Amino acid sequence: MDEALLDMSGHPAGLSPEESRLAGDYVHVLDLVSRAAQALEAGSFTHLSEKAQDLSGAAQALAVSAAQAVQAEPSVRTSSVIAAVTARGWRLPAVQALHPGPYGTARPLESDA
Repeated sequence: MDEALLDMSGHPAGLSPEESRLAGDYVHVLDLVSRAAQALEAGSFTHLSEKAQDLSGAAQALAVSAAQAVQAEPSVRTSSVIAAVTARGWRLPAVQALHPGPYGTARPLESDA
């Protein structure tokens, strides 16, 4: 991620630490889902097995982040998390499939791609 988009704490600008962590963990899960789907499509069951194991750990991290988001003060803003997810993961097939809505328009500038 471009350093200019980070605040002094190293979090994406405008997001609380909880929002940033939740978006990052969710994108990681969707990345692994996308990779698992690609492995299945290629018939690479060894790679699929590896991605499934990775997905298990990533899902546990997402569960922790989600639990922290429930307790966060101020409340985590859903729209901010979804915007961060689409901005960070816009190239991932799972993000494109699951979040094509109004937040799906969050794309980097051509020079950033």
